[in-house]
This record gives sequence, structure tokens and C-alpha cells, in this order.
Amino acid sequence: MGKVAGNAVRSRHQTAADGRTGGRSSSAWQRTWQLRAAAVDCDMITLEDCVRFCGLTEEEVLAIAEHEHLPEIAATALAQYLLSQEHGSERVRDMIVDDIRCAQVNGVSKEKVLMLLHVLHHFLKTHPEATPPDHPWSKRF
Repeated sequence: MGKVAGNAVRSRHQTAADGRTGGRSSSAWQRTWQLRAAAVDCDMITLEDCVRFCGLTEEEVLAIAEHEHLPEIAATALAQYLLSQEHGSERVRDMIVDDIRCAQVNGVSKEKVLMLLHVLHHFLKTHPEATPPDHPWSKRF
């Protein structure tokens, strides 16, 4: 076996101090771990940041997430997208109203229904363009 092939075989079977096997040199592993450590040390966007960016409260985002069966982070993106559309605030309103109706029909706790009503009230206060001339959801119950 040649010198290069012999070194490759030996290095493949050697075990590093931390239990790794393979041919990568110690300095290559150090560079990899330094890059990973640098990535961990950088700031990341949190769910709270995304909620602030989308223009809704956390409760309003949670209502959208529940209605659309989405993770909260995806609901923030959907909320931001909808609020940038022409009738998007009306669609958000309708999602909250649907959540209220489902909670009432399914016999969910009264506290949850009241919380959703507060969410709707706050949403309509902060987005008056979404307020309908009449309240069609009041006629249903």
C-alpha cells in the first residue's frame, strides 16, 4: 500500500479525542465548530418580533393560527400579508368571528368565548375599516 493510501486508511480508523472517527483534521473540526458557535451567538427573530412586525396583537395572531390550523409563526406571516391586501382586514375579522361561532357551537369554555370577543373588539377598534355597517354575526345568535 502506498504512503498516501496508508495514511488515509490510518486516519480513517483513528479516533479523535471527542470520539469522532474519520479523516478530517483537528483544525477542520475547530473551524466547523467556530462557525457553528458564531451562528448560535447571532441574534434571531423571535415569535414576539414577528407578532410586532405583522401589526396585530398576539391574541389576534393566535385566533388566526387556530382558525387556519397554522403554527403561530406562519399565522404572523399570513396576518401581515392579509393586512396588506385591499379587503384583508375584513378577512381577519371574519376569521375571528368564525372562531367565536365555533367556540359557542362546540361548547368551549365561556372564558375562551369572552377572550375571543375581546380580541374581536380590539381588532375592530384598531382596524375600523373592518367594521361592517351592520353586525351580521349578532343576528345569528
